[in-house]
Amino acid sequence: MNSLIQQEFTAFIGIDWADTKHDICLQPAHSQQREFDQLPHQVHAIEQRAYSLQKRFGGTIAVVLELSKGPIHFPVKK
Repeated sequence: MNSLIQQEFTAFIGIDWADTKHDICLQPAHSQQREFDQLPHQVHAIEQRAYSLQKRFGGTIAVVLELSKGPIHFPVKK
């Protein structure tokens, strides 16, 4: 398994935690363009977005979370 330092990412995603919604900043690798969006604070919405991003970008996606409390979980189906 590659270490993260050697890992090439297909996209970079920043998520800002909030009580009712999450603000998202997405930047595809090798691009200067950023996309901004919001995601409701609902398990189904988070799961759906995670799967759509995996389908869109494939490979390994780097995700950074800004949290003041509590974890956010991305379900993984194998």
